[in-house]
Amino acid sequence: MGMVEANWRHAIARHASTIEAAVSNIIDDLEGLDVPETVNPDLVTIRNLTKLIRERPIASPLIRSNQAEPVSINDQLQSVIGDLGRRRDYDLDSVVWELEATSSLMVRVDPGWLRQAFEYIIDNAEQAMTDSPKKELTITTRSSDQGVEVLIADTGPGISPDVATYLFREPIPKSSGDRGSGMGLLLAQVIVQAYGGELNCLDTGPQGTVMKIWLPHA
Repeated sequence: MGMVEANWRHAIARHASTIEAAVSNIIDDLEGLDVPETVNPDLVTIRNLTKLIRERPIASPLIRSNQAEPVSINDQLQSVIGDLGRRRDYDLDSVVWELEATSSLMVRVDPGWLRQAFEYIIDNAEQAMTDSPKKELTITTRSSDQGVEVLIADTGPGISPDVATYLFREPIPKSSGDRGSGMGLLLAQVIVQAYGGELNCLDTGPQGTVMKIWLPHA
């Protein structure tokens, strides 16, 4: 139940960030204009309340679900990318698939939570490429060390040293107007670890970032 709350909080915080940025823009646009006296205070109230929503702490971590079942990693990834690609705000030039074609790429998880973990990681990668001239996502799957390995690589600018100190430890600080709540990778890590797996940053630099997920075979 704690993880359900955390997942809900992540979604709400993302929308709150968008509202906060939009209201701030409206306040700036109205400066110097002849508007009713109640307008600006109301807008400031909305902005302050959305900031409070966004800054609410993360909820308690996930406990192992008894809804686990065998899941195909390849099928799950393709389904997630298909759904994200239908979002209006999703901006990618291409997705490169490097999937190992074998029946051994099965893991025992709650499919809903695994899907959520993939969405957090892929969404972060897409956001990292916002200003990149080439927005390409490469997804690799392969058998590895009694388990299944998933590599998700973007063509963004890499993770800065300042952000790296927060990675997988606590929510990443966000500037006003930034998308997201800074908790996506932390939540993804909790989900993956709940099923005996690991999530880490395999590589990052000017050429992009590679996230690695490892889960034990079903």
